[in-house]
Amino acid sequence: MARQVPWPRIIAEGLAIVVSILLALAIQAWWDSAQDQRTEQLYLERLSVDLRSDTAMYRFTLATMEQKVTALAEVARVLRSEEEVSDTTAFLQAVETSSVFGSGAMPRQARATIDDLLNTGSLSVIKSADLRTRITEYYWLSENTQLRLAPFGAAYWSEVRRLVPWARFSGSTASGTVDFSVELDDPDYPPVEIMRRIHLSELEQHLIMERSRARYAMVAFANLAETASALLQELEGIPTQ
Repeated sequence: MARQVPWPRIIAEGLAIVVSILLALAIQAWWDSAQDQRTEQLYLERLSVDLRSDTAMYRFTLATMEQKVTALAEVARVLRSEEEVSDTTAFLQAVETSSVFGSGAMPRQARATIDDLLNTGSLSVIKSADLRTRITEYYWLSENTQLRLAPFGAAYWSEVRRLVPWARFSGSTASGTVDFSVELDDPDYPPVEIMRRIHLSELEQHLIMERSRARYAMVAFANLAETASALLQELEGIPTQ
């Protein structure tokens, strides 16, 4: 007599195996999704920290640039005037203030998180394609601003350093803006001699380009501050998973 095949048991065992596999895959998919959500949340939190730092830096830079533009206007006025300067120390302080951010280097945004995302290929962990686009556009805008400012060079700053190389320049941010002070170290070069050197120099020619650079920087950093602030608000508005 032929042995009867226990089909019900075989089918039940097969179904159990299939269900186990599907359950394992579902658990793995859930776990991967949870890990991706956690990773995304961590990156968004890190980006928020960077953007808060950027926003504060841009506001500081704008406040400094406003003082620079004011100082450049004062220096230009004095150089074009026939009148004798009544307060030499104040004028020299304006000269120093007008040269800030003039060495060609501008403050740069925090890039640790975006560089990590790009270098590890993890940008796609941010699920929203629109948000990914806005994040990359912000960092592109910042880099492009730096590239556009770089060609202006540092001619004005170099001329100020040549004319007043012995000055000590310091800045304080206690008031929320930048308070500048200048101390002249070399007694062999009194202020009147410095003034003579300045009037005989090419400072005025370099000043024209420096004023254009400073005005462009103000507009550019105001745009960056607004963009960073808007992006930060969007990130902080995303609910925590």
